[in-house]
Amino acid sequence: MKTIVVFIGLFIVIFLLVVLVSYTIGIGGFGLTNVLDVTVSRTYVDVGGTKDDPESYYVVVTDKGSFEVDNGILLGIWNADDLFGQIKEGHKYRITTKGKRYQNWFMQELPYIIKADPI
Repeated sequence: MKTIVVFIGLFIVIFLLVVLVSYTIGIGGFGLTNVLDVTVSRTYVDVGGTKDDPESYYVVVTDKGSFEVDNGILLGIWNADDLFGQIKEGHKYRITTKGKRYQNWFMQELPYIIKADPI
């Protein structure tokens, strides 16, 4: 019983540490929001993962950088398909983003678009 309590306590500490680090560097849907006026140059679906477990990411490339559109509880987005579908190449949008670009040797994280209004 004592081992289970120690394990649960250790799990909670590690989880809180991961959340704190993620919030600090602004990845995974954490961080502040930002509003930008952008011109979209390209939209595509980046397909990765394995044949048995494929993963896909909606990517929007603009004159201000690359962004991702995704569903997520931390983002408050449940309609990523609709949001991505309304963004057209060559058009200008006022986008609201969340998170920062983060890249290292084992991962890449793009800021998330949580709102896109045509301008």
